[in-house]
Amino acid sequence: MPLIANSLLLQFYYSKKFSVKMMDICDFIWPRVCINCGLFGREICLECESLIPKLTPMLCPLCKRPSLPWQLCKSCRRTFAPIKQFFILGDFQNPLLKKAILTFKFFHQKGVIEVLAESLAYKLKDSQTEFDFIIPVPITKKDLFARGYNQSAVLAKALSRLTKKEALLDAVIKIRETLPQRTLTRRERIKNVAGAFSLREPQKFLNKKVLIVDDVVTTGATLREIAYLFKKAGSVLIIAASIAREY
Repeated sequence: MPLIANSLLLQFYYSKKFSVKMMDICDFIWPRVCINCGLFGREICLECESLIPKLTPMLCPLCKRPSLPWQLCKSCRRTFAPIKQFFILGDFQNPLLKKAILTFKFFHQKGVIEVLAESLAYKLKDSQTEFDFIIPVPITKKDLFARGYNQSAVLAKALSRLTKKEALLDAVIKIRETLPQRTLTRRERIKNVAGAFSLREPQKFLNKKVLIVDDVVTTGATLREIAYLFKKAGSVLIIAASIAREY
């Protein structure tokens, strides 16, 4: 019953016209439930969260080859240069992780991303990696209009709260529209995003360490394109984080 009732309220509860204050009131009256089992409390209960396999720090987070703790392997360092480290929770193919991402992405269940951000923040803390700013990947105007929000920006804000680091939500701007990456081949994706982004204040990132975040990474073409902007601006360390990797 909780799952059925919850699903009936989703479209209204997370609509763009529904105020933040009213969301807080609704949270008090209508407690959040686990998207997997329906248990009251939070969007992914602790028992269900344990069903998401954790990636070991001794394997490359992108290809799962042996690597130094929290580091990309030699091959992925070449492919994803200038990104030095990549933090990922798990594989998009995992049923619960996939359900969590899609539930957040298309129903704006903020609590889902907050639960996942907690796990991501723990990985960052455990690695003892230092960074100055959190940078979300921007989305197309079409997706922003249709969805009403940028899911990567929501993730960035959640990580900012958990890590006490500043999230710069508009640091990267999209200077031209691109085709949806999911419809393209690897080579087409690289060409699609080439020259599509710019930094609003590049001088702000001189000698700084930045964390670029995206919800799901596939080829990494967008992240790599943005990373080059920060390298050109003089950033001394560029790392990335994502909820899942889609193979």
